[in-house]
Amino acid sequence: MDFQAGMDDITTRGPLARAVLLRLTASMTGTLARTPETVTVRPRQDLPAALARLAPGSTAVLAAGDHRLRQPLVLLSGVTLRGQGQRRTFISSTAAGSAILVLTDERTQISDLTLRHQGRKPSSLLVGGPSSSLVFTRATLTGAAASADAKAGDQSGSAVTMTARGNAEARGTTIQVTASAFAGNDIAGLLLTGTHRASIRGTTFRANGQCGVCFAGKSSGGVQRGTFRNNAVGVAVLDQATPTVANNKFDGGQVAIQVSGRAAPTVRKARIDGTSRAGLIFGDRSSGRVDGARCQNITYGIVVSPKALPYIGKGNTCPLAQGR
Repeated sequence: MDFQAGMDDITTRGPLARAVLLRLTASMTGTLARTPETVTVRPRQDLPAALARLAPGSTAVLAAGDHRLRQPLVLLSGVTLRGQGQRRTFISSTAAGSAILVLTDERTQISDLTLRHQGRKPSSLLVGGPSSSLVFTRATLTGAAASADAKAGDQSGSAVTMTARGNAEARGTTIQVTASAFAGNDIAGLLLTGTHRASIRGTTFRANGQCGVCFAGKSSGGVQRGTFRNNAVGVAVLDQATPTVANNKFDGGQVAIQVSGRAAPTVRKARIDGTSRAGLIFGDRSSGRVDGARCQNITYGIVVSPKALPYIGKGNTCPLAQGR
């Protein structure tokens, strides 16, 4: 019996099982590359099958056009997905749960393309695990959909969700984002949990339903030189998170920066215009520091609840207000 034909006859349930089978098939048939290489994948090709044959560290150059996914793309090793530009190369997913699921601790890079969800099946665009390491450069992520009856703890609806397990030890930077855009996602542009650490530079967050960037758990890192437009909250800092938010512009939406729990962000040179509720809100027992925040066209500048203790430093033009 032909071995390849026999492997093709095996049926799998779910995208993870298919990814494992594709990898096993490539290994046993001798088509699995042993060293990193660069290959071109065209829109009508089977993207999961093409990636299953690549050695870690390889690059898949995605040709211009629409690469369609009906099931989540599961990455079991670190590769680079590089398109021909955000307006030329698209990965379009109709899958529920996630478009891409990263199950490796090797570096995964996505650049020069648009990743989007289409349809109303609840889904995030990319879910990274506790040990994932991601790099986005000149990428657009849009259309993540939450369920109509989404409950607290649901992960669908965020463009990128970095998940956590238990009380993992803090690591170095686990996600880098440069010159990218997160727009029109039902929940968050970027949701970090656990001890994930972000480096976000020169990126736009627009019209995300709950927050542009949500730092939760003990997450940290920095958001610098970003533009936030019409998000419900530009940057949400929750639990015990400790990010630095520096040199960002916030236009519209409800709140530029909202802090709760025992979170303690460092905020520098925030430019805030036209938020409907407040510029910055410090709730619960949060703390942190604010320097150089400037507000215009808003009713409330920096709102501090009775038990919150942020340090209000120099150069702030946002008026202080007592919260409840």
